[in-house]
Amino acid sequence: MHFYDNYNEINQGFKRRDYEKNFEKYLETYRSDFVDIRNRVLSENATAEIARIVDEIVADAKAILDAETSSLAKETVRINLNMYTVTFLLPAFVSFGELEMKPLTDALCAKWAEVFKNSNIKATSRDHIQSGFKTKLCYITTAVCESLHKGEDCYELCLLRDYRDGYLLLQEDGSAIVDTYYDIAPTIVKRIDKSGDRDAAYRMLWEQYIRPCVSMIEENRNEECKVTYETMVNMLRKKYMEDYQ
Repeated sequence: MHFYDNYNEINQGFKRRDYEKNFEKYLETYRSDFVDIRNRVLSENATAEIARIVDEIVADAKAILDAETSSLAKETVRINLNMYTVTFLLPAFVSFGELEMKPLTDALCAKWAEVFKNSNIKATSRDHIQSGFKTKLCYITTAVCESLHKGEDCYELCLLRDYRDGYLLLQEDGSAIVDTYYDIAPTIVKRIDKSGDRDAAYRMLWEQYIRPCVSMIEENRNEECKVTYETMVNMLRKKYMEDYQ
């Protein structure tokens, strides 16, 4: 098994328009490995086989991380390894039988959290990830508006959705910004909701980022809104993904 040989290249395929196609290609590339792993998971020596599989996978990923010397490079690699594992490797295992492969995916996630600190990855299906792209939810903004007792079709949410689709996605780097948002937003919402200061966190997002963005859009200051949007995404990624305890 050499699942991490081209992980950075494979990560490039995690885009809203191409993910489904790229995931199928990924499955075909490693199909013989996945079939072999499934057979081992279902064998009489399942417990020992799962331990060996997990140790090999995590060791391969750790070797890539350990090869980096600077802390900044290590952090970038860690995030990219997490992304690849969550969006391609774990969903591939799930596609070979969610219940049958659950002992393996659970063991891999547990070992990953043990070896890669602050990397609490979870297994999900390709369809679940794909559905997140298709619904195009404004996860964080929706959560903020709900905390302020605003409906899903409130003025601010509708305005921001129109801005995303009618302006941001048409910019040269707009797709990358939005894709990054969709990558991290569901996890961030879950982590804010589990924190002890949920209401304060959403109030801060409203006052410092969302309400100012709404005003900028109203005044046709679209580029300023884009900068504010990027600032919010980067702040949330650092606080709730990179520095999360």
